[in-house]
Amino acid sequence: MAVTYGKDGAAMFEHGRKVAEAPSIAVTVANTVGAGDAFCAALVLALRSGLD
Repeated sequence: MAVTYGKDGAAMFEHGRKVAEAPSIAVTVANTVGAGDAFCAALVLALRSGLD
């Protein structure tokens, strides 16, 4: 499961155990519409590309 924490980054969990985490980068937010969709798309592309 992927969990996003906004400005605090994101983490991946497997069977309730954290298996990965990533910090966020500082940006100026213009609009949050589509942020979750963009996150999911980037995650799927990264995993399909073989990134761990």
